[in-house]
Amino acid sequence: MSERRWVRKWRRDAATGGFSPLPTRVVSNEEYLPLPETPEQARVAARLGETVAVNARRLGMRRRDFLGTSSGMAAAFLALNSVFGRFFAVDPVEALEPAAADARKPAGQFIFDVQTHHGATPRQQAFGPDHVLWGTDSIWWGSLQWQIEALRRFTMPESLIKRFGYRPLTADVKAGILGSNAARLYGIDPSAPRHPVPPDYISKLRAAYLEEGPRPSLTQYGWVLEG
Repeated sequence: MSERRWVRKWRRDAATGGFSPLPTRVVSNEEYLPLPETPEQARVAARLGETVAVNARRLGMRRRDFLGTSSGMAAAFLALNSVFGRFFAVDPVEALEPAAADARKPAGQFIFDVQTHHGATPRQQAFGPDHVLWGTDSIWWGSLQWQIEALRRFTMPESLIKRFGYRPLTADVKAGILGSNAARLYGIDPSAPRHPVPPDYISKLRAAYLEEGPRPSLTQYGWVLEG
């Protein structure tokens, strides 16, 4: 059997129109061999594509523009739930109304990335929720925003709580993991102003951002298998 070639995820997405707010398959960061796409992962991608085709048309948007909105992100979580079970808190209306998806985001939440990568649930179980820090390791899997949003929306199914004795991931627990635990550890006051940028400079950055088009690139930089 011939070996399948490695390809950059973003290059494959550009060739196939497979851009997504979050990776629907395992993306390698070169620490391990890329894994073949599973049937379940293929179903997630297909479900997402179906939802995007309908909702983007309803909103009068191009597919990729829709995927860059909060509704595109919500559509991805709905697709994951439809295949793997309800692990993410998301309502169908969010995949059609960006304002409904934006309303879920906690205002002013402090995020502190310690640049490591560990599973939150087993470490919460072993060390307690106030001893778990947020770390994304790198940007191989695309923008860090989807990873933040995934933890915010992640819910521990009752079946797993009963089977393995996992603790529920409450909003307060997740807020601690995302930032307040690290703030306490490093002596940071999240509400204190730090090195403010001059207002005129912010205005220039905002104008340049709006002129370029405020749209996520949906680029994921790691490797997948060709085909």
